[in-house]
Amino acid sequence: MATPIVSYRMAWNTESNQGRILIKLQGGEERRLNVNSSGEFVALATILREQPVFLHSNGAVVHTGWEPLED
Repeated sequence: MATPIVSYRMAWNTESNQGRILIKLQGGEERRLNVNSSGEFVALATILREQPVFLHSNGAVVHTGWEPLED
């Protein structure tokens, strides 16, 4: 089960090389994702730009909806 992510805000601390992503879920709940590497930060930024995007019920997986493959 997954909840749609309706908005997000990203921040990167240049001194500690750590990031934080705040996500707002459908229904208004907010969650904070701590990011410990630039690679993880970029990967999450890429996924969050897709529509639709979801937070899995385990709270640890951010994923897109199904995307059609072109023939």
